[in-house]
Amino acid sequence: MLLGSDRVPRYFPDFFSGIDRDLLIVSLSVLAVCFYFLHSFSEKLVVYGSGRGADSLLERSQKMTLFENQTEIARQGFQRYSRSLSSVILIFIISIGLCWLYYDLFLVLSIYSLVSFSLLALLYSYRGRVKTGLDEVPGKVVGTVTGVGFLIAFSYIVTDFLWGSPPSLLVAIISLILMRQGFSRVSGLVLDLRGLYLQRLKLNALFFHGHVLVGEAKKHETNFWSLLESPRREKWICDVLNVVFNRSFCDIKVNWLQVGVSDVAFFHVEEVDQKGHLREECLVKLFSIKKSSLARHEATLLTDECSLPSLPLLGVEDIQGLHCHILDISRANQFSKDQFSEARNKMFSRLASVSPSTSLVSRYSRSHPPLWERVDNRVFSRLRTVAEMLNVESVERVEKIIALQPEIIDRLKSLPLVVVNPDIGPNSIFQDDVGEFIAVHWGRWALEPLGAGWPVGPKQLECLGEVLSEAKRGRKALLDVAEKDVCLATLMYELEKLCVRQQFASALDLVPLILDCVGTPSAVPQETV
Repeated sequence: MLLGSDRVPRYFPDFFSGIDRDLLIVSLSVLAVCFYFLHSFSEKLVVYGSGRGADSLLERSQKMTLFENQTEIARQGFQRYSRSLSSVILIFIISIGLCWLYYDLFLVLSIYSLVSFSLLALLYSYRGRVKTGLDEVPGKVVGTVTGVGFLIAFSYIVTDFLWGSPPSLLVAIISLILMRQGFSRVSGLVLDLRGLYLQRLKLNALFFHGHVLVGEAKKHETNFWSLLESPRREKWICDVLNVVFNRSFCDIKVNWLQVGVSDVAFFHVEEVDQKGHLREECLVKLFSIKKSSLARHEATLLTDECSLPSLPLLGVEDIQGLHCHILDISRANQFSKDQFSEARNKMFSRLASVSPSTSLVSRYSRSHPPLWERVDNRVFSRLRTVAEMLNVESVERVEKIIALQPEIIDRLKSLPLVVVNPDIGPNSIFQDDVGEFIAVHWGRWALEPLGAGWPVGPKQLECLGEVLSEAKRGRKALLDVAEKDVCLATLMYELEKLCVRQQFASALDLVPLILDCVGTPSAVPQETV
């Protein structure tokens, strides 16, 4: 303002008029620079003080290590608390200043704040986008509200200067600056309070001597388990069955099915008529929000492949944001766990005889890397690193397998793709009325080279040829497949799993077997591995 005028404007304080204009400009510029450095120094001081304060509280609480990065979380929590407290004090001071400088503007902002708060509280009571926004991104919602508030306040100032009785221009400018600072502090206060609330259990356990770290039920977990409670459970299951079967279900019997998959509820649902005769029987699977991707993955497979050893998929529904699958279980029953070995062999043979559709292979290959890309130079480099710490023979074997890597890749690529279900277990396999074994869960299915997923124990590998021979009767593409190649895929698949879990010593035990499959004899006989 001084640079844009020939002299000191009359709306400046009177004592400014006695100072030379150029000297006043230089003095205010230097003062602005000093305040900038003061602000930066204050920010550094706040960070330092927060760190010291958090460290002091941690030392006084005398707690052992509770979780990862607890020191950083404690410092952030202490800083958020001090920053939120300073924001409240600053907002209070700004409110007093506006009330003293520009009472009409203060009255407009107070009315707007009250109306905005009431409106947000009303909208939050209903399930909608505002409630979701306040729960997930409150800073964005509050930022929008404060932005609208600043626009309304600015419009009022302009209107007051045009048709009202405004204060001096300098007071209006100062009021705008204070108002802007106040609105920004409100947005920051909301974010700080939310951060403190989300970390409240950890901060309480860190800072307070009498608090221990306890787990907190997440919102999606609460919703998932609340749907399993009676009578709510029977209500939504009946609603789902009404939609799937297009008729009314009233009298149903719901039994828990023990499958052993976390965050997925399995219900064996039976409907009986008035005479007590079984009318309908189905399997209802409810996925928690954490398993939504697995639910979609399973639905993709079961809607695309109808020849799999699986229960027929009757419908896919949405229950309050959770995925629900309904399958026909009327012709399937659980069997004795003593038959699991036989059932697994039958399942593997059956899956090997199913040729995945072209569309399924295309969709899967665009989203997931194949086995021969997952077992790459990085995996073998880590194997070599571990082998160097064990013995020379292990290093030589790893070097051999690295040299044979192109041949291994070619042989894996030549194998037909099959559907692999890693969730096959004693509780997840049923038997239908004609004696065929079927799986009830396909959440983590994958397309892998034939042989992947088969156990690598000595007895299981001996049975691989017999299982492969049985699978060849149902799929012509397997006629020219060599047992050595299938065994190679089995071992490479297991090798990758062990390396992911950093069980490199166990993975190195498979290297001699892999070399034997490729055709290069290992230095140690297979029986001693």
